[in-house]
Amino acid sequence: MAQSKQAGATFVLLLLMGVIHASMSSDSPMDSQSSPQSSSKGHCCNECYMGQPGTPGIPGNPGFNGNQGPMGPKGEPGFGLQGPKGDTGDPGEKGNSGEPGVRGPPGKVGPSGVYGDKGEKGGKGEPGDTSLVTPAPPSVVGFSAWKSEVLTGNLNDVVIFDHVVTNVGGGYSSQTGIFTCTIPGLYFFTASLLSQNNRRTLYVKLRKNDEMIVSLYTNDPAIHRQVSNSVVIDLAAGDRIWLAFGGQNVGFFGNVNRHSFFSGFLLQPM
Repeated sequence: MAQSKQAGATFVLLLLMGVIHASMSSDSPMDSQSSPQSSSKGHCCNECYMGQPGTPGIPGNPGFNGNQGPMGPKGEPGFGLQGPKGDTGDPGEKGNSGEPGVRGPPGKVGPSGVYGDKGEKGGKGEPGDTSLVTPAPPSVVGFSAWKSEVLTGNLNDVVIFDHVVTNVGGGYSSQTGIFTCTIPGLYFFTASLLSQNNRRTLYVKLRKNDEMIVSLYTNDPAIHRQVSNSVVIDLAAGDRIWLAFGGQNVGFFGNVNRHSFFSGFLLQPM
């Protein structure tokens, strides 16, 4: 559109220059003398004939740029070497957490860790369910317990040995001081006690149920004396064995050195 406007302007300019040139040619003396015949025809007819084309004028100044044309179609991709890699851009914002993935297979077993400290002894468990099959009793029964402190008492007081060393079969109770027979048979019992050195008599009896079996006795007021006694006796299931004081204000010595103890075990089931 800009080029058509520029061509139109050029045409108008050339037309004006041609008219000016023709006017100058008609007024020149050469034209008035060269054609006497034409002059005799009258001045009006001379104006009716067009003169010779004039010399083209000087080109005009370039016109203004036209408006931008519509965008052409996308060109074909060019050929050439790939340019260098650009600089790394700034990190983007952190995206949302994705869905948990599928659980993978178990890994290899790792090395064993360091053994921890030994835990405290747990409490006694609840009794188990009653079984229709009576379990076979253990073939070995035996216990041994000792007294950790000086003990004084009166007639028929039960002597309780509160520290248990062995209690196979669970027949001895450190709470009551009594051994209860669960397997009938021949048993061996022994006791060894250290007397006090303060004029207090040591007098203790070993009892089966309500029957006195053997006793331990000393009344030496000056020094400690170790007194012991033993017995072999047959027991039926449910029979009980314990030690009891045989007099008033009697006692014996005991401490962490385990001078005074009470033991028993099954020799032969019957």
